[in-house]
Amino acid sequence: MIILDIFLIVSSVYIIIKKKKDLFEGSFKTFIKRYWFLIFVSVIAITMVTFQNAQLWSNNESDDSYYLNKIATLPYETDSFNINVRTGLHATSSMFGMRIFNTFELESSVYCYLFKMIPTLFARCFLSFNHYFILVCTLYTFAEKIFEKAGKSVNKNTLQYIGVVLVMYCFDTNVLATHGILELRDGWMIHTGMFFGSLVVKTCGFIWLLLPLLNEKRSYLMKAIQFGLILFALVNKSTTVLPIAAVVLMSYGLKELYFKDKKYFMIALFIIMFIGVFVKNDGARFLPKFESEGGTWDYFADNMASIVIVPFICSIIWLTYKYRNIKFIKELSMMFLGFFVLCGLDPFNNIFELVSNYSFVVGRTNASLTMLIVAYGSTLLGFEYANRKHSVVRFRPVLFAFIAVILSCTSIYAKEGSLHNIKREMRTFYHNRYFVTTEVKELGEALNVMNKEKGEIIAFVPERLPTSMDTRIVVGKHRNYLLDMQVAGAVRQFAPNIISLVPYWRFGGTDDPRFEKYNGKAEKAYVKFFWNPTEETYKAFRKEFLKWPVNTVITFKPACNPYIEKMGYKCYKKIDGVYKDFYIYYKK
Repeated sequence: MIILDIFLIVSSVYIIIKKKKDLFEGSFKTFIKRYWFLIFVSVIAITMVTFQNAQLWSNNESDDSYYLNKIATLPYETDSFNINVRTGLHATSSMFGMRIFNTFELESSVYCYLFKMIPTLFARCFLSFNHYFILVCTLYTFAEKIFEKAGKSVNKNTLQYIGVVLVMYCFDTNVLATHGILELRDGWMIHTGMFFGSLVVKTCGFIWLLLPLLNEKRSYLMKAIQFGLILFALVNKSTTVLPIAAVVLMSYGLKELYFKDKKYFMIALFIIMFIGVFVKNDGARFLPKFESEGGTWDYFADNMASIVIVPFICSIIWLTYKYRNIKFIKELSMMFLGFFVLCGLDPFNNIFELVSNYSFVVGRTNASLTMLIVAYGSTLLGFEYANRKHSVVRFRPVLFAFIAVILSCTSIYAKEGSLHNIKREMRTFYHNRYFVTTEVKELGEALNVMNKEKGEIIAFVPERLPTSMDTRIVVGKHRNYLLDMQVAGAVRQFAPNIISLVPYWRFGGTDDPRFEKYNGKAEKAYVKFFWNPTEETYKAFRKEFLKWPVNTVITFKPACNPYIEKMGYKCYKKIDGVYKDFYIYYKK
């Protein structure tokens, strides 16, 4: 992928110079005038991330102990296919799994390494901003295609305002779920996990796969080739694109048959229904209801009936009927009806569920469809607006900028609950502005220095710690949780060559002879001792701990330190933090 990127960059530069291509459509001023709003909403989206400290500190629900650790550590691994990136130990799992096709971490790791950037800042800020911008460009292209095929000429300066949909996407989904309004599976990811490859699939997958099929001038063969290439690119981001691809292909096929020969359309529909009945799952993986932060949800039925989504569905129905003489809009809406049936109605949706393989993938695909409905409904409303004469053209930039700012501020206020909490969240991020707690960053960097000075570091690090700050997050039915910081799963983002043995629940198998029989008992004793350092808990911890060749121990309570020194460990460094102090103990 990197070699391909370099080739494309060199080729692009050559073509630009050789053929004197104009990059800015006349002038840089014209370019900014046409696309400034896309950049503006991307900046708003990344700014909203800074109000998600709870999610950042939790290491994205510990998911970043895989994805971000991989970005940070891959350039340093000698056997990248068989490494447990959470711990740094050699893994026993086969190198040939579904994730073998995912290259987004590998590609990102090269840029992170070459530019010597702090991994959390690179991924959670710059890479996320890049994906936000890709998303608004995708929305722009989708709207442009609809306007073009519908025969409506529209000023490019106006078309860019479709980007306001991005701010709608970024409205705090936890707030919506808590109040029973809307639940998008893993909706938090669009804030702090936008750098994930799966988020490109979730937000752009439907549109990217739709676009080549909407080109009537191309043959079925050319459409298939382009569809296949785009699918391959998206699989490199995440294999969760497969159910989306299945739904798009089936819906496109049904649409083509419907407008060409309804007899074959009915046959195809019957075949899909028959296959759906035949592959009916046993309900163990795909229950009709899913447990989420907002309670129990049927992602499809409840979201389609949401007060947020119903207006967009009604807009699609109304404007499809109004512009029923425009073939393109009629056919595209027919495909949307296909998406609705194939994702939500039993037994037709059993094929899509089978391809999904996991219930969370089903939920994410339904979330993608929900977001697509918002994009399509907004585009059709924009098309309706463009067909009318208005006197507010002069104020349009100010109006849409105002709408974007109001939406983002409303989301932030709804999440925080008061101006006091907003100020506190801003102060918290200011003191932890690398998109991670400063203490964890400094601890990881200190361990990295130790690794260079003393050789291999095998460390016992606390899994997660509640902080002393008063920030609390609201989850589910208004339950309050003290803000935690993830430590063990995050330190390798700054110390890529160390081994971090905790937490055991994400340890995985290893063929390292030193840890083949590691069973987590030492970790349990470690937790009991460090939360309650007594002679009794110390003896239990020492008994289990000394079975393993651990040369580094991290403590956070001064009362623990005399006991650690009894075992021959010496204090290497103290990390003075705002929320927690860490003591690094080392023994040869």
